[in-house]
Amino acid sequence: MTQHMLKCYPQYFKAVKDGTKPFECRYNDRDFKVGDELLLREYEPQKGYTSRCVVRFRRLKRRLCDFRNDKRAY
Repeated sequence: MTQHMLKCYPQYFKAVKDGTKPFECRYNDRDFKVGDELLLREYEPQKGYTSRCVVRFRRLKRRLCDFRNDKRAY
């Protein structure tokens, strides 16, 4: 199992933190595997990282491949 730290823009960070956005769909550029843990850190494009992060790791439950005829894994 690997832990991944990922950028998350403020509007999406807030939605993940308050539970209204219960999943993430990302391009698989880090070789994500089922069982990996994700830590989302709030990131403002003009300022960089804020001090906020989702305090709980989210365990990756499944990977989607061949999404809309795209051969890359998301």
